[in-house]
Amino acid sequence: MARLRRVPPSLYPHGIEQDYYRALRLEIDKWFKALKARLLVHPGTRKDSLFEGAFEEATIQWALAAAYLKTVATSSAQRMIRVVEKSFGRQQVAALANTVQGISLQVGSAPFGMYQAEIESFSRANALLIKDIGEKAARDIELLVQDAVSRGTLGRDLAKILKETQGYTNKRAALIARDQIGKLNGNLQQIRMKEAGIDRYQWQTMQDRRVRPEHVVLNGTIRTWEQSPRPGEEIRCRCTPIPLFE
Repeated sequence: MARLRRVPPSLYPHGIEQDYYRALRLEIDKWFKALKARLLVHPGTRKDSLFEGAFEEATIQWALAAAYLKTVATSSAQRMIRVVEKSFGRQQVAALANTVQGISLQVGSAPFGMYQAEIESFSRANALLIKDIGEKAARDIELLVQDAVSRGTLGRDLAKILKETQGYTNKRAALIARDQIGKLNGNLQQIRMKEAGIDRYQWQTMQDRRVRPEHVVLNGTIRTWEQSPRPGEEIRCRCTPIPLFE
């Protein structure tokens, strides 16, 4: 049996994650700014019924933001494909430079259509997650506002309600960005390697304190795509597969 050939690793795409998070954060900040402008006008004199128009408008505005962010998700997926292809190209060159007699590698980029189903799946999943961010924030604020009105503390509590809900919403956006980009990276790597006939890979963690203990144990092990979990599969996983040519 031919020896396994390790090639340069495929690292987690921090840049794409951060760009995606910044896009989410920007729309969230704009949405909260508009909502604050409506709610923080003489809050002490308002009643809960007078907020209905503000929340209806907020729902409409978030729907528009979510539609835009879906295009951002699609763009991020397309950018990821280019990163995967570039990385895989380097890996092929390294493997060919360190080859053994009889090894056969596919050289060149994979057809874009090979990734199309994954892009569509990623965009749909993110559209639902993004839609839920704004809708949940609006529901939470509305319930807290109604409670504050009933207790007569709206004037004192409204700014705090908005600030805390915005902080929580931003944390959810950060979670979505890391989790979804990690999953996308793992899935695209799997698609590319399988297309090239690579059935085995070496598990690679980011080797920092945020790696979960069970993935620390997996680091450096050789696995097949049939084994679960796979890199990026579990929530917030930043692990990546290193292809092994035989």
